[in-house]
Amino acid sequence: MRLKAAGQKVGLAEVSIRLIREKARATKAGVRAKFGYLPPNQFNMDLCLDTIAVLNQIPKQDIEKTPCEVFTNGQVDYMRDFRAVWGEPIVVKKPKGISSDLKVTGQWAVVV
Repeated sequence: MRLKAAGQKVGLAEVSIRLIREKARATKAGVRAKFGYLPPNQFNMDLCLDTIAVLNQIPKQDIEKTPCEVFTNGQVDYMRDFRAVWGEPIVVKKPKGISSDLKVTGQWAVVV
């Protein structure tokens, strides 16, 4: 790993930050599209933190472990880490075509 001087860009960090922001914005846009309610900006940090938590529990392409499993040397307990009760509304991810379009990627669903 090479150290970067102040002002230089770090590609992986820039891409990761952009991904988190896009997913948080898509979730916020999904709430607005579905319910006509725009959450206040005070929730932006919570949306980003929740997005990070969800991304850390999802395996990446061609890698068998999740980032959380790699970091902690543990295993994801799906009953503990992905719990939702019957009838609970949740936001699920829809497949997205072009990464730069502004279509909503989150869709509300109910656990059954």
